[in-house]
Amino acid sequence: LVEGGATILKAIVEQQLIDKFMIYIAPILIGSQSDVAQVDFTVPYDQLHDITITRFDTDILIEAFTGTL
Repeated sequence: LVEGGATILKAIVEQQLIDKFMIYIAPILIGSQSDVAQVDFTVPYDQLHDITITRFDTDILIEAFTGTL
């Protein structure tokens, strides 16, 4: 389990340390626009599977497993 900002997220994606994404999307941005992670999720995780999308009122949860399992 890793929770962090843009720098941590970018590092663990680039090092292929993720086997499951749980991405929460909410209609509120806390912090500045520059705090949003700039991560290229197409490399190396171009084969996500078992993708589910769940809505909680105005929030959205996207879950997906990577091709590294």
